[in-house]
Amino acid sequence: MGEGNAVYLTQRDVQQVQLASGAIRAGTRLLLEHAGLSFDALQTIYVAGGFGNTIDPKHARRLGLLPPEVPLERIKFCGNTSLAGARRFFIERQTLDCPVRHLELASFSQFTEVFAESMIFPITEPDRP
Repeated sequence: MGEGNAVYLTQRDVQQVQLASGAIRAGTRLLLEHAGLSFDALQTIYVAGGFGNTIDPKHARRLGLLPPEVPLERIKFCGNTSLAGARRFFIERQTLDCPVRHLELASFSQFTEVFAESMIFPITEPDRP
């Protein structure tokens, strides 16, 4: 950047963003429905991983990666936490207050439909400063 080099955005790039954001939205929606919760019930949304360190939360909402129903102040970015999370799970799993279960999202009967719907970019108004 800044060196006069052109940046290209291909159709494949857009498709990859659609697949990734669709998977995140579909997974979030299905897990909340499975738990009988809505976005309003969430006090905080933690965004982990390298991607969460670099994206502006307003842009993530416009892409549909983060739900527009949740105020930005309730969204926290916590960096790459996979190693710390795995360590904590294995060390503290006996003392966790809630059971941990693996849910295969693709086994949900409505997964294909929800995933297809979730790949459509939302139409939103730009955030105003």
